Amino acid sequence: MSDHADHHHAVAEKPNASTTMGIALFFAIAALSVSFIAAIRASHGALTVGLVLTIIALAVGVLGVILAKAKGGTTRGFAVVVFCSVITIALFALAGSYT
Repeated sequence: MSDHADHHHAVAEKPNASTTMGIALFFAIAALSVSFIAAIRASHGALTVGLVLTIIALAVGVLGVILAKAKGGTTRGFAVVVFCSVITIALFALAGSYT
């Protein structure tokens, strides 16, 4: 009887982002945070750190997509990495010209 209940009440788990994509998201959010603070403080050095973190985030994100496609997994999170990276690059371009 318990097998019958398990069969009817089983809930499919949502696919999680891979560890690699999680690392890419961490770097993208860190880059965005560093860049916002650097833009407020008008620090070109910190903006450069944000740009380097963005490049790392994009590289790890692309690696995560490649690994996910090879394993037949999900690429959830990559759009957020790209979005944060575009904002960070725009901050570097805009605020970098004023420092």
